[in-house]
Amino acid sequence: VETGERQRFTSRILPAYARRSPKVTEVLPVLYLHGLSTGDFGPALRDLLGEDAAGLSPASISRLTKAWQTEHEQFARRSLKFHRYAYLFIDGVHVSVRLGEDDRLCLLVVIGVGEDGVKELLAVEDGYRESTDSWAVVLRGLRDRGMNCPKLVTGDGALGAWAALRDVFPGAGEQRCWVHYADVRVMPTWFRDPAWGVVVAA
Repeated sequence: VETGERQRFTSRILPAYARRSPKVTEVLPVLYLHGLSTGDFGPALRDLLGEDAAGLSPASISRLTKAWQTEHEQFARRSLKFHRYAYLFIDGVHVSVRLGEDDRLCLLVVIGVGEDGVKELLAVEDGYRESTDSWAVVLRGLRDRGMNCPKLVTGDGALGAWAALRDVFPGAGEQRCWVHYADVRVMPTWFRDPAWGVVVAA
């Protein structure tokens, strides 16, 4: 029901930090990942950022898209042989944007923890339902770029990831992620509640 009152625009696409950002470059990737077409960037950004968004034509967005793709390719090829990783966190993130029409596609994410305790994003690749073959491609890529065999790998119960890990890094230890373990109610209640407290505190 229209009341005639002016209401503040609230974006359902942009997260709060991006809506507060005065930088166009911080907002563009979010819009792109949410599937906004190149022709709609200009009007959307003008509504959000005012005159700061002037001059962003579809051709400009296409050039930026190519630049992002190039940056990802460089990220995916960088050498890992000069770092030592003690632990890996692996997970498949299911999303519905920019991965085509097949809802079985997902992002395979690997985060490494160095021997100094510093976390680092190592890989973000698209995969097919967290299959063994998809995970094997990601893990072989890390190995071929010089990554050492980690002491321990933590992930959910996706069997494909563990089968691939045993093939590529047979010496790595395996640990089920506490968050996933408790979330699917496999963990006993008497242990789950204290465990959640530890996870939240961490």
